[in-house]
Parts: sequence; structure tokens; C-alpha cells
Amino acid sequence: MPKLADEVGQPSRCEAPPDAIAGPDHPDRSHGLGRALVGNFYLVAKTLGMFDPANVLSKQAVTAFLGAHRDMLAVEGEAVMRVSADCLFVNETRLRIDFEGFAAFRYIVDALKDRQIGAVFFGPGLTEKDLTVFLRLFHEHDGRRPEPRTGLVSALEAAKVEGITIGEPWELPERPGPAASDTNVKAASVDTYFKSIYVARQFMQNFRSGHGATFQRVKRLVHTIVDLVAQDDSTLLALTQIKDFDNFLFTHSANVCVLSVALGQSLGLDKDLLGKLGLSAMLHDIGMTEIPREVLTRAGLTAEERKLYERHPLLGARAILRGQGASEASIRCALVAFEHHLHEDGAGFPTGLARRPPTLMSRIVAITDFYDSVTTPPPSGEATITPEDALRLMVHGGRDVFDPILVKLFVNTIGTHPLGTMVLLDTGETGIVHRRCSDPGEPDRPRVKITTDTAGQPVPPFVVDLNEWDDQRGAYRRSIVEAMAPSEVFSDIIDFTELL
Repeated sequence: MPKLADEVGQPSRCEAPPDAIAGPDHPDRSHGLGRALVGNFYLVAKTLGMFDPANVLSKQAVTAFLGAHRDMLAVEGEAVMRVSADCLFVNETRLRIDFEGFAAFRYIVDALKDRQIGAVFFGPGLTEKDLTVFLRLFHEHDGRRPEPRTGLVSALEAAKVEGITIGEPWELPERPGPAASDTNVKAASVDTYFKSIYVARQFMQNFRSGHGATFQRVKRLVHTIVDLVAQDDSTLLALTQIKDFDNFLFTHSANVCVLSVALGQSLGLDKDLLGKLGLSAMLHDIGMTEIPREVLTRAGLTAEERKLYERHPLLGARAILRGQGASEASIRCALVAFEHHLHEDGAGFPTGLARRPPTLMSRIVAITDFYDSVTTPPPSGEATITPEDALRLMVHGGRDVFDPILVKLFVNTIGTHPLGTMVLLDTGETGIVHRRCSDPGEPDRPRVKITTDTAGQPVPPFVVDLNEWDDQRGAYRRSIVEAMAPSEVFSDIIDFTELL
């Protein structure tokens, strides 16, 4: 897998874009200020969760947030973060959540919902002491405590924190939409996918810190993924198009789990085996938590660093067995962690082993791990290969690396243009790959939900089948001429998920 970016790194103030504060009538003014407030709250919350308030990084993060708070008050007169369902508001503005800002959005939404908090009010008298005390108490009163919001309110009052207050959960007014029967699986899939990233983060952080991580919560989540894939895997597969390098290990773990379960279902594995496969896939890269971050974030490793990186399968297997004991589940997970970089011909790493083909689950995870890794943009801005090119490389250049039968089945499972991919058609229309092709033998001709017409104008979405043939022209009615990642098109993840 690619190298993991530092979760926190050097705190630096998240600025509102210059055009967002250009003038009182600028349409992006409130949104830019809101993003700056949220981004700096994320930085200071993460930093104070790791370092003492006296640490220089903590002080920088506190100063940055107080600056964003002052900017917001100067323009709008108030600074309030609210969460409802999966929407995040600052004052009256719902933030558009782009792929770059996804980590901050998800952290804040999950953290507030976990504590049953609907709003955080940052008053004009907010001080550095108020902020540091609030965040210390905020970290202490999480969802593991009964009535976390009530407990936090009492603790804030006892600590005489006056610059920050919290409010009860609140809900948006219901708006008309598709029938519930059409949206239940989709809504559950979206919720489960984002929850899987959160659970992967919690498990691996607890595992790394030695705080008693167990398989139980991960198992429950994987069973939900298995059930949803069995009902309709289209939404979950589309969501794996989300690529977030700043939280790569956690997003990657969720993606590999979903892709592996989908491939396992195509292979005909029963529900019990799919659950075991999903758990092993979710934890396949846990050894990366024991590799120094400076190695994981550097482009171009030395020979010694490469040797250290290639130890992560062995470190992962050892860590699982050390932390979970020698149960059937832990042995299976440890084996997949150990084998997922071994090639079909016995090469790969770890080296020095008797050459033998990896187990079936390891061969499945090897395919999904490689695919998700090479299609994720690194922080250096280097170009990644497209899903289509990645699949072509695996089919034609990976015969000694991957099981060729499983690779062919994987292509049929996700399609040459995976679900969730934005495409430009030869008609000039654009849309999102919505469902696989109606003919399983034509993975490069999926069904596409059209979003703009031939003149580039937005239209009410409708679905077309690229397998439709025009007898008069002797050609397909529509074909894909260009594919784009969702992050190239959508500035808001919510808009992306609503279109699926």
C-alpha cells in the first residue's frame, strides 16, 4: 500500500480562502469562514488529544483556532457549530464537504453525535484557557460514559468555562425525496461506510496505544457490510471511490473490506465466510501502525527504509496474535496480514519463505489492497493511475502476482469503470456510473445516471444503459470517452452520496 500521511503533523492555521472574505455580498464568504473555523477546531482537538497544552504544537493550534474564531465574530457576530444527521453547519451555513476536508468533517460530526451534542457555541469572551479546558473535558466525556452531554455540561460549569456552551441534538426539517423503500439500503450503506472508517480508526489507535482493542465492534460492522452487499452492493462500491490520503490507513481499510466482501460474494462464498473475509480485510494493514510515520510519508525510500516498510506484514501478524490470542479468528486475520504482499508465484514479501501460493482470503485481499492503493492520490500530488489502467495492469501485467481467475472476477464485480466514477460520454453528456452493465459480459458498458445534457446544462438525473445499440447507426447509442474521480467533480461529499 502507499505510504500513510501523518494524521496531525505540524499544526498550521486553516485560512478562509481569500475570495471567501472579499466582501459582504460574496456568496462563498460564510462558507469560507465556516471551513476555517471547522478546520482549526479539528486541528486543535486532535493536537490537544495528543500533546500537553504547554507543548509548542498545542499552543500553535490554540492560537490558530482563536484567530479563526475572531474572524468569524468580526464578520457574522456569532460562531456556532451545529450537527444534524450527517450535515455540519456553522451559524446558518451548511458546509459543503469536499474530499480534502472530509477528515475534519467526519471527526467533528462523529465526535458531537457520540456525545449527544447538537451544537457548540463559541462566545465572544472565549479565552485560551476556556478552549484548552473544554477540549480536555470533551475528550474525557465521550460516548463510553452514560449521558455524556449532561456530564460534560456539569463538568464545564464546575470548571467555570464561560466562553463555550453546548446544546442538545437537533434535526433538520424533513424534505421530500424518494420513497423510503428506494433509499433504506442506500442510506444504511452510506452510514455504514463512514462508520467503518471511524471504527477502523478507533480500533487501530487503541491497538497502537495498548488500550485493549477487541474484534467485537469491528465484527459487528463487517456483518452489516456483508448484509448490505448481499442486498445491493452498488452504493458501498461507489463509496470506495472516496480517496483520503490524510486518513489513508483507515479509509483504505474500509475500502479493502468492502471490495473484498463484494469479490467474495461474486466468488460464491457463504455469509459466514464473507464475515471472516471482511474482518481479515479490515485488519490486513494493521502492521503499518508499527512503522515510523516519517517512513510512511516520504516519497522515495532508501534501501533500509524499504526493508523496514516490508516488515509490516510480519509486524501485523505478530501484533494480532499478541493482542487477540490464538483464536481461530485471530489466526485467520494474522495469516491474511502476513500473506497479502506475497505473489501468486511465491515471490513478494516477506522474503525468505518456502514458495507456496497464499490462502484464498489472502489472494482476494492482495487484489483489493493493490487496486485501492494505486488509485489513491499521494500527498505529493503525483499522478495516480486510473481504475481502468489499474485493472488493465492487474490483468495483463500481474499474472505472476495475482490469481488471474480472481482478477477477472474482480473486473466483472466492480466494472472497468467502477461504480461512482464520473464519466463524459461521446454525446457530450456527463454522469455518474450508477450500476453495472445489464450484460455481465460487458463490464465496460455500465448504466450511467446522466447529470448534464449535451450542452453541459444540468438536468434532472436519469439512468441510461450504455449497452443500448442503435441499429440505424450500427453503433452503441452512448460510449464513455473520459472518466474522472469524484473528487475532480464534486466539491461536496454529501452531493456525491445523494447522487448514488
